[in-house]
Amino acid sequence: MPARPRRRRAKFAGARLGPVRRHSIYFPQHILAEIGAEAVRLDRSLSWMVQHAWKMARAQIVSGGLTRADEDARASE
Repeated sequence: MPARPRRRRAKFAGARLGPVRRHSIYFPQHILAEIGAEAVRLDRSLSWMVQHAWKMARAQIVSGGLTRADEDARASE
């Protein structure tokens, strides 16, 4: 009998169990450098950093709480 593929355990409630799909996301060099520096400081992967940043920001983005003006103001800081 062939071995069944192992499934990853959910680390948080509501996580979907299933295959991991890889995607490419492109960031400007300065943003990638900032994410990389934080990843090293926290001893985490770039993927983990992006996933958790999305989880933290999602509610604000979906509710419309973050506008283009907010984004432009942050970029000019």
